[in-house]
Amino acid sequence: MSEVKKYIPPHKRGNISQSVSMPNITLKQTQQPQQPHQTSTQSKQVSHQPHQTPTQPKQVSQHTRSQSVNQHPTRNNQKPRCRVVRRSERLVCFKEHGRDVKILLGQRRQTFQRSSIIAGACWYENHNDSQDFVNKMTRREQLELVNVKFDFPAEYRHCYRHKLESIAKNDPQEAEDLVSSAHEEFKHSMERLAPYFEHSIKNNINGALPWFFPGGGFKPNEDRQSYKSCLAVAKRETEEETKMNSSQYHILDELNPHSFKYDDDGATYHTECFFALAHANANPFIDQNDQDQLDEVSEVRWMNEQELSNLKLDTITRRYVLGYFREFIDRFNNWKRKSFRLRNIVDFY
Repeated sequence: MSEVKKYIPPHKRGNISQSVSMPNITLKQTQQPQQPHQTSTQSKQVSHQPHQTPTQPKQVSQHTRSQSVNQHPTRNNQKPRCRVVRRSERLVCFKEHGRDVKILLGQRRQTFQRSSIIAGACWYENHNDSQDFVNKMTRREQLELVNVKFDFPAEYRHCYRHKLESIAKNDPQEAEDLVSSAHEEFKHSMERLAPYFEHSIKNNINGALPWFFPGGGFKPNEDRQSYKSCLAVAKRETEEETKMNSSQYHILDELNPHSFKYDDDGATYHTECFFALAHANANPFIDQNDQDQLDEVSEVRWMNEQELSNLKLDTITRRYVLGYFREFIDRFNNWKRKSFRLRNIVDFY
């Protein structure tokens, strides 16, 4: 009998499968004004003066500027933003259709870029990033956001209704201030992105809604260390997104969880995948009476590799869902062959 390996959470593992680096972005030179006719040697001498006046601009090297990727180039006094780290636990659920093996996937209701604008997390720093950011949205989303009749406060209150309700219980004014602040951020973002929206709409650029393995993140104060708690999160989030509870599948404990990470639009995503085999009664669906599911998921479907590859896919889906699809199927088939040989040995004795 094989030895059970100690479970190590994905954020503490050194051998994460794959990482994608975003381009190194250099901010505009106007962000950190230089003293005229000052050499680099003089700059170093000035920076060490003990009685430097507060109004004198701090000298920043070109290397330091190129690393400040999270500072918004249009706001001189804005503090650099920290890179967001999002961790999720997901369930890769297999189902056998004759000789074919399919995996359960869900499709998001909106692109990550649209949700980022609504949330106020605007991770675009130069011309190329801004255009790429807008191009990833679907055409419907682009037209919706540039429409002067788009009601941002109502959309924000709908998307973050649970958070706002929780804040309003203690301080209703704080909840309203949060909506107002988000609205100002949205107007600033749309003003900056206006030419990129115009280019994308004019050229009929239409992004794709992402597909994903069902799952999600932790709630506050949840244990993020143990195998049991991480698996519980994957099960809970899978049921919320697909309405398929744990009685409709069983976890393949013999297959170790698979972890990978990637960077996209200013955030680092740590993803851990557990494996399961669906029973014959497995029936994922969209509940039209569940507003939380409707806000997040537009479709759930069993798909094989060919069916997924025939769809129009966004970059993240193509790289991390379709990219791992064949590997996950191979792991399942290997497990199935080993289980079959083991059953034959047991039956023989």
